[in-house]
Amino acid sequence: MLESIAISYIAILAAACDRVFQSSTAVDLEQSLAFKLHSMGLVKLAGNQVLPSCGLYRQYFTNRSD
Repeated sequence: MLESIAISYIAILAAACDRVFQSSTAVDLEQSLAFKLHSMGLVKLAGNQVLPSCGLYRQYFTNRSD
């Protein structure tokens, strides 16, 4: 049970990450997802929106999703 919840949360987190790195502007995310990505160092918080913390992450994750 917990394993399936963890896997679905990871999928949701990955989708949120893709959304951030595919966008050329700041993205609105659910607060818990934004804080988790921020705690991982992947995004910067900009008010209620998030941006990639650096261009290298955008390039890396954009290329990996192709």
